[in-house]
Amino acid sequence: MTEPQMKKMRPNWKVSSILDGSLSEEPKSVRAVVATVREKKDLAQCMQEISRVLPVPEFAHLKRIRGCDVILSSTDGFPEFTDEVNVGAYLEEKGLSGTLVEKLSEIRQENVPKNAPVLRWQFEMASKCWPCKFHPDKYLESLYNNQIFSSQQINFHISIMEMCLKLSDKHKNPTIVVDPRDSKIVTVAWSQVDMHPLQHSAMVAVDNVARSQEGGAWETEDVSQVLESIREGLKGLSCDGGSCGNLDKYGPYLCTGYDVYLLEEPCLMCSMALVHSRVRRVFFQRQSPETGALMSIVQLHTVKELNHHYQVFRID
Repeated sequence: MTEPQMKKMRPNWKVSSILDGSLSEEPKSVRAVVATVREKKDLAQCMQEISRVLPVPEFAHLKRIRGCDVILSSTDGFPEFTDEVNVGAYLEEKGLSGTLVEKLSEIRQENVPKNAPVLRWQFEMASKCWPCKFHPDKYLESLYNNQIFSSQQINFHISIMEMCLKLSDKHKNPTIVVDPRDSKIVTVAWSQVDMHPLQHSAMVAVDNVARSQEGGAWETEDVSQVLESIREGLKGLSCDGGSCGNLDKYGPYLCTGYDVYLLEEPCLMCSMALVHSRVRRVFFQRQSPETGALMSIVQLHTVKELNHHYQVFRID
């Protein structure tokens, strides 16, 4: 097969969510003090007193009862378990009645899940250790299982990334910005660091969007001809963007609600600029192992302290 024929072939790409690494981790455990209520008929009455006297906010994600077993407390400050008399005295000192303590047996330590499970597979694994409370997030499950997009949407995202790849023949690390409401190509950009060290592709794209809104700070290359060429090349391509939040309510402001497609994973500076610009989603194709801030050296979009978060996907 010749080189030109190979370039015409559609890449066998897929669209994968880049999520917080904790969503791929198995549940961790911690030790807790557990006791068995001797008689099942006493369970409800015992739990009323135990819950009142020995609250366990650190285990709020757990059910307190498993059969006739109950969680009494964490192990912090609890006496040695070799002396049953001392354990009983300690519980009474904490406020449990002697009558209730007598109804308990086999006071011991057990492993329980340390944190609340987020995904169903984590819940199922954690529940083998101790029963957990769980509130499923269907959207997050779809992201984790890479089932968030329809076939039409996948085709759209891959087509935009193919255009980025095509542009890279003439321009370094292209970026395409899309308005998901009508699939309109808002702007295109590429790295211009030879003109200024801060003019990375994403930074130029943000400035180009600002210029379209009567703003902009840099003198950059004219992209109008390339932009028209892209729009013509993608003519007829559409995607159901779904609800676009504030973009639906207030219209364009900075990059609010826009989708950004980059050939290469953006650096920390660019990733933070996209946060400040309020983009909706970021798609990239090539990982940047030494500088990438969405998958490689850090996952900026998962930092909870930020006041805006966008979703990240890799198309490869």
